[in-house]
Amino acid sequence: IAANDNTVVTIYPNGQIPSNQMTFLTLMANQAYILESYVDTLTANIGTAQPDFGGSRISATKPIAVISGNTRTSVTNFEGGISQNTFKNMMVEWLAPADQHGTEFVYTPTWDIYRITGQTNENTDGKRASEFIRVYGSSKDTTRGIYQQTLGAQKTNFFTLNSYFNEFRVTGTAQAVYIKTDKPAQAVMNSTA
Repeated sequence: IAANDNTVVTIYPNGQIPSNQMTFLTLMANQAYILESYVDTLTANIGTAQPDFGGSRISATKPIAVISGNTRTSVTNFEGGISQNTFKNMMVEWLAPADQHGTEFVYTPTWDIYRITGQTNENTDGKRASEFIRVYGSSKDTTRGIYQQTLGAQKTNFFTLNSYFNEFRVTGTAQAVYIKTDKPAQAVMNSTA
């Protein structure tokens, strides 16, 4: 979304896009452009890597706003066929500019009746199987970091290249996670339905 006339926007998408979509364009004040990606949802492709818009880079000659959205998604497949529709929710977020990214993040689990508490003999049927945390590298060079769950002292080292991301799946008992990076990055979480 452009704030000013003659804003030249360049998009470097990580995902696959239809051939009729532009990645270099000029917007006037209050104009918006939508770039769409797609994945192959055939059952035969479940579990295979799909191109992802995550980490795509966008630059502009004047200030712009970027909104990211996923209209039909379920992070983890629980059911087959049409029954998955109840797990598909619209997810949209207004992205922060790279100069506002940070180096320390705390993920806190979704605290509702669907979380796994770790109580003795807990019935986990119908409970949230997992949540996901992504750390996007937004610096020119490689970003290095640590990932540490609060219920354990073990730290996991990771690195992320510019315009890419690391994804961590948080399973089991709901607990907070601490993430620290050596360069500015962006961390986001998404939950299963």
